[in-house]
Amino acid sequence: MNRPIDDRKKLAIRALGTARAKAAIAEGETRAKLAMEEAEATVEAVIAEAEARVRALMAESYQRAQALARRIPGTPTLSDGENTRPEPVAKAPSPEAGPDPFRKAVSVRAYYKAEKRGFEPGQEVKDWLDAERELMAPTS
Repeated sequence: MNRPIDDRKKLAIRALGTARAKAAIAEGETRAKLAMEEAEATVEAVIAEAEARVRALMAESYQRAQALARRIPGTPTLSDGENTRPEPVAKAPSPEAGPDPFRKAVSVRAYYKAEKRGFEPGQEVKDWLDAERELMAPTS
């Protein structure tokens, strides 16, 4: 029997197995790298979409705030494109000047809401907020 030839065959088979294993590892690394790049691109797209949505929501909120501000007398509004806060038009009314008409209307409406539910405690804030919301709602 030719022993050195058998040993060379075994070494060749081992070398081939090692080469295949290295190729499989390299292919796995390449696939992992491609998957990572694809995930990064997806994340960037999601972030860009979220940023666009936030900008749209901010613009919508700005328009709603401007519309609401126009309905309250004496409330300063921002010009389109202006990025600064407006200076107050007037100082807050002093207690001697009497109650603010809007605040008074809210308190009366909140009182009637509380009366309607029998002055059940724990609902005062809800009554107040509901009264404000109703008074600020657009009238048809």
